[in-house]
Amino acid sequence: MSVRFEASTEADIDQIKDWLALDDSKPEGLPAEYWLTGSNGILVCRVSDDEGVVLYLRCEMEDDLIRFHALFIPGDTNRKRIAVLLTNAFPQFFQHMVTEYCAEGMVMMTGSEDLARFMTTKFGFERVEGTNDYVLKTSLEPVAVDCGTF
Repeated sequence: MSVRFEASTEADIDQIKDWLALDDSKPEGLPAEYWLTGSNGILVCRVSDDEGVVLYLRCEMEDDLIRFHALFIPGDTNRKRIAVLLTNAFPQFFQHMVTEYCAEGMVMMTGSEDLARFMTTKFGFERVEGTNDYVLKTSLEPVAVDCGTF
């Protein structure tokens, strides 16, 4: 299985709009352009497998953490594709992002019990009490990386 992080472009707008219309967890009125490469964010792209786009991804710095937002391909029949893609790509993605941006970890918000269970069981995310946020802190020993500190 190949996993590709690719620029999301104007050509993705119709698909993003269709997916947003089927995802009641996203704020109403969220523009499709939010998910396009080049919009504000440290990384905004689409993530594809051998069959096509599986999710749109947006990452932003939030204090010492990277908050990531995902717009997943809709439909229960696509859950296995999502799980396989995350299993194959997330560990390396996490490591790259926390190293590249000198972050202490990543945070996500979800109201989906299935996604929360998957991310906690598979990767070790922990729920932030009283919220729908889940955090995964890096467990790596500090390395000599210039993160702009003095």
